[in-house]
Amino acid sequence: HGKAEEFFKRAINLKPIDSKSKFYYARWLKGQGRLDEARSHLELIPRTQEMTLSARHLLMGIYSLQSNRSALESLAS
Repeated sequence: HGKAEEFFKRAINLKPIDSKSKFYYARWLKGQGRLDEARSHLELIPRTQEMTLSARHLLMGIYSLQSNRSALESLAS
């Protein structure tokens, strides 16, 4: 897991405006149970690029797990 995280962080540092590396890292973080970190990476995507449908679904799932209804409703609309 340590190597995987190292590679994700390196990819983000090499191309910080790329939303794909943030999405895949967030998906990996969610799988590790690190929801707050996953959410923060996904929430950075709209500022740099249009958020993909997959990233929106992942973020909505995290909001749901965290019982963050207002953020979930805002993103869904």
